Amino acid sequence: MKLGGWLRLWILMSVLYAIPIALLTWAEFPSVGRISHHGEFYDRLPKDSIEKLVGKGTSKIFFDPDEIGTDVEILKGPRLHFRNGVVEKGKGISQGFVDPDEIGDEVEMPNGHRLPFRSGVTEKDISAVANQYHDILKAEAFTERFKVIGYGFAAWLVPCIAAYILGWAIRWVYRGFRRDTSIRKAD
Repeated sequence: MKLGGWLRLWILMSVLYAIPIALLTWAEFPSVGRISHHGEFYDRLPKDSIEKLVGKGTSKIFFDPDEIGTDVEILKGPRLHFRNGVVEKGKGISQGFVDPDEIGDEVEMPNGHRLPFRSGVTEKDISAVANQYHDILKAEAFTERFKVIGYGFAAWLVPCIAAYILGWAIRWVYRGFRRDTSIRKAD
């Protein structure tokens, strides 16, 4: 099959247009650290893991001072970070309006969300819950990657098809005028 000039131009345009679309898709490609926390992530945790968290996995851990019977204060203590599958101690002030007796450690996950654990939860349990939450983040990132790839493919395909149809329509109209001219000469 011999490719005409318009078809070659369309193929070249489609390939050149794929380059910036691929770069934009790559730049927007989700990683675990770029996934924002959603309250339904706690719903995916096993119930025994949720019981180890302050507020039992609610996205807000603010308590009414009258309800807990003590003054609300800012908790100052070690901040833990989840990196490379391991919970590590960090520096800084962990802030939140909660009953200081109820909260133990906080683990900062790669996406910036902090998992507030009840006091008395063992380090082994903290690591297990942090790994479960990290697995949820990985699954969410995997799902988001397919969405980004799908949007990128659609952003490439739709304009390419539109350009092909436009080129075909211009060619059809051009040939229509050309045929009319040849018929007039014959008369």
